Amino acid sequence: MSRIDNLIAKHCPNGIAFEPLSNIGVWYGGGTPSKSRIDYWQEGTIPWVSPKDMGKPTLTATEDYITEAAVKGSATKLVPANSVAVVVRSSILDRILPTALIPIPVALNQDMKAVVPYDGILSGYVAHMLRSRGPEILRVARKAGGSVASIESKKLFSFHIPLPPLEIQREIVEVLDTFTKLEAELEAELEARRRQYKYYRDALLTFGERTDSAGRQAGRQAGRQAGRQAGRQAGRQLYRQGGRRWVTSATSFAALAYKNRTSPSPVSVAFTTARYTRTTVHGRVKPSPSSVQTLQYACGRLIRAT
Repeated sequence: MSRIDNLIAKHCPNGIAFEPLSNIGVWYGGGTPSKSRIDYWQEGTIPWVSPKDMGKPTLTATEDYITEAAVKGSATKLVPANSVAVVVRSSILDRILPTALIPIPVALNQDMKAVVPYDGILSGYVAHMLRSRGPEILRVARKAGGSVASIESKKLFSFHIPLPPLEIQREIVEVLDTFTKLEAELEAELEARRRQYKYYRDALLTFGERTDSAGRQAGRQAGRQAGRQAGRQAGRQLYRQGGRRWVTSATSFAALAYKNRTSPSPVSVAFTTARYTRTTVHGRVKPSPSSVQTLQYACGRLIRAT
């Protein structure tokens, strides 16, 4: 059994209770301050959340900001920190239900709702739960017809979610946050690889035509970013597999290989990995000889291939 299974068996011998969303916290709606009031928008400092901002699991910045005068003089209200926001009116609801954890105080526009969970309920748990149950919520709460897709508040609030004890919530959030962070890192590396591919594609298909300095700079930047990202991931892997000896071997062999190349390559990525891990990894576990031999063999092949 996993740790979570053990906790459930210990704290919930009769099963986990389910609660409607209306009972998990205080819900907030939103509104749009008058666009004709310059004092509502100019030099605003309060993030004003709308569906266009809901692209990431955690939201810390918005496109638009409003002033305190806008909060006092319009339908929008200030939502306390550590809320979970949900889009309730937008064409995107035809496909997905955008949700986000918001660790800062914000205001909402009229197409949004947010909940601040009660004590004993983690905002992170609610955020992960709503993201997981998004398709089900859309199936039961999305309004039929209409020019723009929307969610019926009554059906949203009556939707039930499992609500385990706080200790189990913490364990679940810790596990899922780890995967969320890894997913973000992989997406960043993929984007860097796309830019790198675009640069080399354009460079190769010019057939001798001169590439402008901006293009070369973009290619170098994409290569560096991809190398750093690969280094971070490999660094964690090195930490799991071995200690300082492994890192020292990685540094020496990858550095030797790096001298034989000038363009982005697996060797340069390996060098970046070694440089990164040398400064961040602290040896705790003695590496196996086979692991070091594998690294030496791989770097040796790369050196001979140059």
